[in-house]
Amino acid sequence: MKLKSLMFRGDKRLELAASNSPPMRMPERHSSVETLKLSLWTYGHLRAMTVDTVGVYGPQTKEGVKSFQRSMGLKDDGVVGHYTMTKLDEVEYLNEGPGLIIVPTPGIGPWGPYVGNSTADRETRRLQAKQLRSRVA
Repeated sequence: MKLKSLMFRGDKRLELAASNSPPMRMPERHSSVETLKLSLWTYGHLRAMTVDTVGVYGPQTKEGVKSFQRSMGLKDDGVVGHYTMTKLDEVEYLNEGPGLIIVPTPGIGPWGPYVGNSTADRETRRLQAKQLRSRVA
């Protein structure tokens, strides 16, 4: 399945996950896991980008995925398949517009509700994510 956001477009592994061929789950090791973690961190579903091991879908990544899934009303199984990848891609795509920032608010998870949801906090997180993207790429 082709993904439309700039963040995920052209990433073969994430496109396979969006097609459930196969979905991403623990203990996967792939460079695309870092792209997934960066997106989850950008929207407040991961506490820090230094979670787990680089390129490894570990327990903290799974919890971040579950937090995102709960915020989107999806089954919170911690697996990145069709529905989860499609929603994450949609959120990334919608945030590519000028001056538009949509932050899905996590449900009550292991870290509680997302704190720092003001426009300034979201813009700071978005700028930090862009800096991290340039380092990961």
